Amino acid sequence: MTSLTQKYVTALKENIDSRFENSLPVLTAFEIFDPTAVPARSDPAFKEYGGNDIKTLADYFYNGHHSKAEMKDELLCEWQKFKYNLLQMKEQIPSEVLNPQPKKALVKRSPTEWTLEKMLSMHATYQHFVPGLLYLAEL
Repeated sequence: MTSLTQKYVTALKENIDSRFENSLPVLTAFEIFDPTAVPARSDPAFKEYGGNDIKTLADYFYNGHHSKAEMKDELLCEWQKFKYNLLQMKEQIPSEVLNPQPKKALVKRSPTEWTLEKMLSMHATYQHFVPGLLYLAEL
């Protein structure tokens, strides 16, 4: 029974690894929505912030779309504008998100989750200005 269980668990782990091995870069790329990670506007790194990650997301979610290049370009343009919004959001993050109290909340939200939820709560606004980024938030 032990041998059978070990074989089963090994096969299960290999299946999960092979199924989700390409997902880690995509999930990691969503970190760009964390306002606390955005460099200051005066920092030279601000200009490049999130560029590679937004390309990763565009490649993954717009792969196979007939006008992929155009949609990808639009998403990159949206991102360049949205970074400034993230700087403003940095000041709005609730203290319980920045400094969660372990005993007060069973489920803790990260700054990234807070940002994505804020985007979804303001769907009507973001739909007009950054529809591609809103689509990513919905995903």
